[in-house]
Amino acid sequence: MTDKAVDYKGRKVSDVGLGDAIVKFAGFTPTVVAEDTRRRMPARQDIALVKKIQSNIMDLWSRGLAEGDKGMQERAAAWLQDWNEKNPESPIVVTNPALINQVKQMATPSVDRMLKGVPKGMRGRVAEEISLRGEN
Repeated sequence: MTDKAVDYKGRKVSDVGLGDAIVKFAGFTPTVVAEDTRRRMPARQDIALVKKIQSNIMDLWSRGLAEGDKGMQERAAAWLQDWNEKNPESPIVVTNPALINQVKQMATPSVDRMLKGVPKGMRGRVAEEISLRGEN
């Protein structure tokens, strides 16, 4: 009997046998699942690092654009070039539309940014609550 191991959201992680199912039922992680997770960990760490560096470069560059600071923009471009030269296996790409979007986000008031993330059915009520609190 072969079944699957699932994560906390019910998504398949890997196939497991009856013995692994018993181990999981006892509250332990089956070896096959643990090995699969360990095998993927370095890739996940690489992805997280690249996303963090890309975010930092984008933040610096967009702030430079928003403030009209050429020095910030040049530092961000140099940082991007340096990263890509030292890490050709995981290059970072910064596009003009992404920078423009981030600059627009920076110019948007925090209340408006927050309301964009609120589910549509709640936006009216939340906007009203915020405006009422602002009047007091």
